[in-house]
Amino acid sequence: MTGDYLTIATKARGKESWFLGAITDENARIAEMALNFLTKGEKYKTIVYENTKDADWQKNPIAYKIRMIVVTNKSKINLNMAPAGGTAISFEPIQ
Repeated sequence: MTGDYLTIATKARGKESWFLGAITDENARIAEMALNFLTKGEKYKTIVYENTKDADWQKNPIAYKIRMIVVTNKSKINLNMAPAGGTAISFEPIQ
């Protein structure tokens, strides 16, 4: 089996929290992800852990940044992945 990248989302058991992870091969990429799996009508505090522009699996493997945004199930988000990098995101409903 071969592939260039993988993105997976999972819901926390018994909660409205979600987690998303993405990983890519040796090629950098930006993948647009629709968030339509989130509960309709809810707003989510989203923490994004992503590669910086200078991240590289050989020269700068731990270069990342953390940002926080608010999203809904109508939002889309760009997954910024460096060569052999990835993105991790947590979604917590805003009360």
